[in-house]
Amino acid sequence: MSLDFEYRYVTTEEREEFVKQNAPTRVYDAYMRLNDGAAQADLWRLVTLNACGGIYMDIDATLVWPLKHLIQKDSEALYVTLDKNGHYTNFFLATAPNNPIYLDTINKIVDNIEQEKVSQGVYHLTGPMVLTNAINDKEVESKSRKYVAIQGTFTNEYFQYIDKPRGKWTHKKPEDLLK
Repeated sequence: MSLDFEYRYVTTEEREEFVKQNAPTRVYDAYMRLNDGAAQADLWRLVTLNACGGIYMDIDATLVWPLKHLIQKDSEALYVTLDKNGHYTNFFLATAPNNPIYLDTINKIVDNIEQEKVSQGVYHLTGPMVLTNAINDKEVESKSRKYVAIQGTFTNEYFQYIDKPRGKWTHKKPEDLLK
């Protein structure tokens, strides 16, 4: 739906290399402690977007409207809310480089990893709740996910994780999230 944008797919190995080359040692060390691909991707996408700017979407997300209709040229960032609870999501992120909220989120994730705050799982360790807490009461440009992108195009978990049965982040035991 957005042919005027460049698309890139990044492998697990490329993610690690990018974090190593573009983040402080403390962030890279925290990244390397993560034992879950989704949690790694949570941190990587923030590091990447904070360094380079751009738009991130999960591979199983589908745009509702073309990006040029969603993001204004003078926008610094767009945050997407989940309808049910008002939390912000991280399956769609859009920002200019050097976003202070992203930097705060990265630091909160690193603190969570260093303090081994795994009891509430990925959602609170590296995921959307960390971004939601970083935004807190700041005024940001946001839209409901129903107007931006729908997550979960791969609705059958068996086929989405055919190489790793019960491999989805929601099945990870908290004690298995960190090395």
